[in-house]
Amino acid sequence: DTPATGADDGTDPGGTPPSVLDEAALTETKANPETEDPEDLAENETWKNFVTITCGETIEVENSDESDMSVSVSGTNITVTSSKKMVLTLRGTLNGSVLVTKPDGKLKLVLDGVTIRSQSGPAINLQTEKRVFVEVADGTANSLTDGAEHPTMPDGSKTKAALFSEEQMIFSGNGTLSVTGNHSHAIASDDYLRFWSGTYVLGAVDDGLRANDAIIVDGGSIEAEAGSDGMECERGYVVFNGGKAELNATDCGIKTSTAETYDPYIDVLNGMIGITAGDDGLKSQSDIRVRGGCIQAEAANNGIKAAGTISVSDGYVFAKSSGNDAFDADGGIAVSGGTAVALASSSDGAAFNANAAGFSVAGGMIAAGANTETAPADSSAQCSLLYDNTNRNALFRIENENGEEVLTMRYDATYGKLLFSAPGLVSGESYSL
Repeated sequence: DTPATGADDGTDPGGTPPSVLDEAALTETKANPETEDPEDLAENETWKNFVTITCGETIEVENSDESDMSVSVSGTNITVTSSKKMVLTLRGTLNGSVLVTKPDGKLKLVLDGVTIRSQSGPAINLQTEKRVFVEVADGTANSLTDGAEHPTMPDGSKTKAALFSEEQMIFSGNGTLSVTGNHSHAIASDDYLRFWSGTYVLGAVDDGLRANDAIIVDGGSIEAEAGSDGMECERGYVVFNGGKAELNATDCGIKTSTAETYDPYIDVLNGMIGITAGDDGLKSQSDIRVRGGCIQAEAANNGIKAAGTISVSDGYVFAKSSGNDAFDADGGIAVSGGTAVALASSSDGAAFNANAAGFSVAGGMIAAGANTETAPADSSAQCSLLYDNTNRNALFRIENENGEEVLTMRYDATYGKLLFSAPGLVSGESYSL
């Protein structure tokens, strides 16, 4: 028998997490006042000017106003110049590139079954002064590939991706967009990226997605094979309000880099996120908040790493480290709801490493395994069980004094030190494993 430690907060026992998660519920878009912006909705816009370019053996152009929207073709490179608010539709196959120069006016870029393979520079280079709405037309397959070399722009700036924009890019539609970044990133913005819907398959020698100010995922599906990070925001935040992401990264799965301009936090309100990473699964230079959704992060270094705090208040989190800690936060760790599974298989890795800043449990369900002991603070509102797994078992069922199930857990391997916490644990009672 193992006694429970910590305080009993009197809450009702929580339900066992389902063996099969509801993907529809976990990927639906949840309203988030922190990222709400009517300007990011293409349906709020009215469009009156249209250019359609169909590529093939010849390049055909339909232009609703040639006096204010010019299209020039030099070999297989197309340049569109306009200061008007406009819709640009691309179709067909082009072994070249598209450059859009817009000193003013919003742009709606419709990818309607287009394949672009650039030999030098981005496949699509958006030099605009206002946000760009990228619509992946329903039911279409689209492909963009850049060249391994990117010449410097005339103003001295550098392009960073196969699909590159100086301003915001906001994605929607129910088609598929495949992007291959041979020079650096697959999709990049010097402002922010936002995804409402669509399917995105990314491959890059550097990052799958790269933005300066923010990456916001409200819906859609993103798959990335990245030579560096799956998603990186250089000086801002990453937020999931829904959608799905599968990221296989040589470095980090999701990373916020610096704290120069914005708070570089990571916030998951909803969404399904799967990560396999050669460094950290999720890494933030500020806080990481899990308020819903489902995260599965398997990493060679830390599963989840924050320079600030890590908080879990709802949702499901599975963090596994093969070389360091499952959860590692310089500013402390707080679990108040949801389900957290933390596994660290190295000899000195911890399931929860709060770096002396405090590890508290006030709710939710926890199952953790490591080879060094991790204990929540004695002041935690919810009780926990610590177990020295000298027999190296992998399957556990915790029962109370009446023989009733509290928690059943099968580990993927054997761990020497185990931690369990659930709302049904009561201080002072004994439990059988």
